[in-house]
Amino acid sequence: MSSLPNNNAAFKIPTSSGRQYNVAVAENQVTDVEMTLRELVQIPEQEIGEGTTIALPGVGSEMENNAGGLVPPVNTLGDTLLTREVGENFEEDIEYIWSCLMNDILRIGIYGMGGVGKTELAKHLNNKLLQDPNKFHHVYWVNVSPNCSIHKLQNSIAKAVGINLSSEDDENKRAARLSKELTQNKRSILIFDDVWDYISLEDVGIPIGMNGCTLILTTRSFEVCRQTNCQKTLKMETLSEEEGWCLFEKEVGDKMTLSNDVEKIAKSVVSELEGLPLGIRTMARYMRGVVNIQQWRNARKGWIQRQVSEEIFRKLKLSYDYLKDPALQQCFLYCAFFPLAKEDELDGWIEKDYLIQYLIDEGIIKRMNSRREEFDEGHTMLNILENVCLLNSDDYAPPMHDLIRSMALQIMKESSGVRAMIESGKGLKELPEEGIWTGDLVRVSLHNNSIKEIASNHSPRCPNLSTLLLHDNLELRRIADSFFEHLHGLNVLDLSNTGIQNLPNSVTTLVNLASLVVSGCAELRRVPSLANLRELKRLDLGFSGVEEVPDGLEFLSKLMYLDLCGTSVKERRRRILPKSSHLQFLKLPLTLAVEGEEVASLSKVETLHCPFP
Repeated sequence: MSSLPNNNAAFKIPTSSGRQYNVAVAENQVTDVEMTLRELVQIPEQEIGEGTTIALPGVGSEMENNAGGLVPPVNTLGDTLLTREVGENFEEDIEYIWSCLMNDILRIGIYGMGGVGKTELAKHLNNKLLQDPNKFHHVYWVNVSPNCSIHKLQNSIAKAVGINLSSEDDENKRAARLSKELTQNKRSILIFDDVWDYISLEDVGIPIGMNGCTLILTTRSFEVCRQTNCQKTLKMETLSEEEGWCLFEKEVGDKMTLSNDVEKIAKSVVSELEGLPLGIRTMARYMRGVVNIQQWRNARKGWIQRQVSEEIFRKLKLSYDYLKDPALQQCFLYCAFFPLAKEDELDGWIEKDYLIQYLIDEGIIKRMNSRREEFDEGHTMLNILENVCLLNSDDYAPPMHDLIRSMALQIMKESSGVRAMIESGKGLKELPEEGIWTGDLVRVSLHNNSIKEIASNHSPRCPNLSTLLLHDNLELRRIADSFFEHLHGLNVLDLSNTGIQNLPNSVTTLVNLASLVVSGCAELRRVPSLANLRELKRLDLGFSGVEEVPDGLEFLSKLMYLDLCGTSVKERRRRILPKSSHLQFLKLPLTLAVEGEEVASLSKVETLHCPFP
């Protein structure tokens, strides 16, 4: 075929009735023409007359009959894709994107967490476009995938368009060839599925504009949409509880009938998947045909749950792996350390600034020249995690989807060597049994429970324990001295908003402690000497019941954060600020004045609330 002498080549297309059609093909379009011919054979015979000459895609988008008249194209060219049934919100998303297309929006981004249905939405749009030839004449579907090079993407587009770039290695020339082809194929739409990185459309050879293409892309990252200059974006959300159950019923099959008791458990299992289609479909596959109540109960905690989780986590983990920056990965894992709450249960959420302070205390955000720089870094990291849909964008943080959080906890356990015990907000009245406090524990969160006392029989041996959160146990009155005896690796200790009256003497042995938070402990009266805590950088006693400045404060040369605001401290018996101070944050009560010379030495202070004599 490549040696054809004329500018155009004619081919005959046989049909099922035995008639043939002549097809004119431009010489430079001969390559891969067989694939295109197979598509044209499907054109209904009644739509064109015998002897019609058809210009193939790339030559023109119209057909010329023997009389010289123009016949509009019969069908939009493209591949129909297999789709699944979807919910009401899904249909609304389709209509939104469709309205964007009808209003000549040229770049559209669809983003959301893994498994939420972005590809499914794009498939439905692909098929809907093929059914309406009035707007677009060509629909090209291209799978992009992670780490896709320009060269590889050009090949994928060329294959979809029907040209061969294998003889050309220069990416600029390949881009020019693609651009020319896509420009000739007027009213074309490109659908890029599963985009992970910014794509330079110009470098690839994609003409966007009234004389070029329209682009729809799906991605897990809003950042990709932003950098690609998408004019409209759609964030796909998870299904409602009702839609989630409807999807589950469709996936397991209409013939499956559950008893009332089993259905109650099944709905509970599905609700724990929090409307993620990937999770719902995976669970449905495992539970298809299962009516035994024991197996359904097992689906919540046993083998089935583990198998389902493994499949889901493997797909969700791609987002974590693609963060690449170890600090971002650690930030994400730390966010999972905090419990989730429903929208009407704000007590389970954590304000962003408070979370960032934890990240600073833990060393995940490295110390910088100022607190402002550290908090700017923290907000930037959280915004990145929101943009890649690992965190939900909200004034509170995390919150993250429960399956994302479960994945993070598994990563902590298996990959990072970080084992965590998270029993927050579960109504515990006493500490977990000592046998659970294993030597490999690194982080423990028991906050927002109803623990009343930590008795002397609790003395966990956890040398690697770095973080212990006990805050918001409002009924906690007493902590035995023995509790901290074997926790010498502790770095962050939060006892805020508890009812403790005395801080145990054993706290003074925590020589690695960098952050001690006992704010809001209105019953607290006594704090032992802090002179041994030479690594302490943050001391928060704000709005506690302390009436005296703790002994040893002047020896804490690394202290950067000191809050005594809202306390009843009145007496000033001695110098309270470290001699060579690194303080960046200082809040004192109105009843406690400091000398001007002491404040003058605070060259690094950024936040200062204190009275003068």
